[in-house]
Amino acid sequence: AFMFQRWREQEAVDQRLLACLDGERRLTNLLHLGELLQRANHQAHSPESLLRWMHVQREEPESPDDAQLRLESDRNLVQIVTIHKSKGLEYGLVFCPLLWLDSPSAASESLPFEDRDDHGQIVLDFRLAPPDSVERKNRQREVDEAEGIRLIYVALTRAVHRCYLVVGLFDRSGGTVPSKDSHSSLLNWLAAGSGFTRTQWLKLTPEVERIEQAWRAIAAAANDQIGCFTPSAIPRPIEGAVRLRRAALAESVNAELISGGPVRDGLAPRRDPGWAEGSFSSLTRKRKEDRAEDRKTDRGEDHDTFVEIKLLESIHGVAPPTSPATPTDIAHFPRGPKAGECIHAIFERIDFTDSSGWDCEINRALVQFGLANNSLHHEMLLQLVRDVLATSLADEFTLAQIPRQQRLNELGFRIMAPSLSPDQWNTWLRSYRIPAPSLQFGVPPKYLQGFIDLIVQSGDKFYILDWKSNYLGDTPQDYSSLPLEAAMQTHGYHLQSLLYCVAVHRYLRQRLPDYDYERHMGGCLYGFVRGMRPHWRDSHGKSLGIYMHRLPLATINAFDQLRPRT
Repeated sequence: AFMFQRWREQEAVDQRLLACLDGERRLTNLLHLGELLQRANHQAHSPESLLRWMHVQREEPESPDDAQLRLESDRNLVQIVTIHKSKGLEYGLVFCPLLWLDSPSAASESLPFEDRDDHGQIVLDFRLAPPDSVERKNRQREVDEAEGIRLIYVALTRAVHRCYLVVGLFDRSGGTVPSKDSHSSLLNWLAAGSGFTRTQWLKLTPEVERIEQAWRAIAAAANDQIGCFTPSAIPRPIEGAVRLRRAALAESVNAELISGGPVRDGLAPRRDPGWAEGSFSSLTRKRKEDRAEDRKTDRGEDHDTFVEIKLLESIHGVAPPTSPATPTDIAHFPRGPKAGECIHAIFERIDFTDSSGWDCEINRALVQFGLANNSLHHEMLLQLVRDVLATSLADEFTLAQIPRQQRLNELGFRIMAPSLSPDQWNTWLRSYRIPAPSLQFGVPPKYLQGFIDLIVQSGDKFYILDWKSNYLGDTPQDYSSLPLEAAMQTHGYHLQSLLYCVAVHRYLRQRLPDYDYERHMGGCLYGFVRGMRPHWRDSHGKSLGIYMHRLPLATINAFDQLRPRT
């Protein structure tokens, strides 16, 4: 929060944003984002984790209530405020529908009340008095009513143009006899109580005619500045009146400077996309939206996207079997974005070589992502951690052998994009035999960014590892090579791994003096964690639930040299 505030002050962020035509909207969004980041910072493990959290929210928003778009201004809206809060403020129109109620605060008999002595000095009365002390009750009522009159004054002086005030005698229950509290209200006493003390007024029998005449006399003395109407006779809006609306953006010099061109049809043209950023998700989002229309299943979408059950059925020949009988099997763990983020957070935070902190981090993640923190869920995740870390990976090493100093979590990257059109992207991917769904996106981004879940070093080799919590089924066959390849192709994970490999290749090239791609780049591993079990192996003895491939250096170099064709 301190850094955010200093940045706003030193860079004059507020002033620069408010100079734009939509400055209030921009500033409101920025302040809202600052609040959300501050809240998420309590759970983030590091600045990189916080950055990833923001990236995930942008790419896969869950739209919780606290993230809903806020109004940049409430000046054109109806505001309901207390009279205390309205002090010192002005409003165009003011409605005071309940000032006629007589409901002074009832102070406790045992508490002192604020009073003033004969010289006007504020005092507190700590004297003991019997509970039925008439003098004390009367004095307390006088203090409350004096404050009530001050609040009435505040309410009636807030309006700039017009104030609507409900006055007179009323019956709360809908009958014809005015209620006692409407007669005794401070408003009616101020209007019709001339010649009566407050105590005398409270003893009078309610008289509708007297009070109505008093209010009409006040209106008549105001020389048409005050109108007095019964509720059924309040004037209607003028015939043919036009509803007020926000003025359209003018075609002004400022509009042209900010938007890059004149305003047409009330909308600014697109800004220059020269600094536009994208990601793997933005490149494939259109494909995901199209595919989402055909989803007809109750299996739920998982964190890393959804693998179509129909596709798996076509591979297996039958629908995936029902969940295993073991209650603590990870197949029973909830699915969806929160469950996926929970699993990601656990593997990010735990020490692979020291199990002493696993229980704490599992509990922390369950609470953080709003999942039931019970013994069953805890045991599911604990067994998941044991299984994943014990599963043999490439070159027969396991994550249980990787200490913290040989791993890098959440590596963020931003690389120049080749600015290809979707068709050019599709052609290039096919030419290098990189399976991917047909890409369909808008303006080509100038930069591609993302976060790599994990980079580990085993011997001289570095491996990229991306956690996938997708649910593919409940049996070993569901996480064999054929279903994994189907998932990789369906969701374009091959394109994602290309971007990851390019980013890590450049990263290692800058940091290892003797870097050699063939010697140091181990490959890209996709760990479908629900299927990673040490005892699940294929006919060749390879671990299931792991998809591994290593792009040729020629493909990486070709990507570096990509340029858009004109």
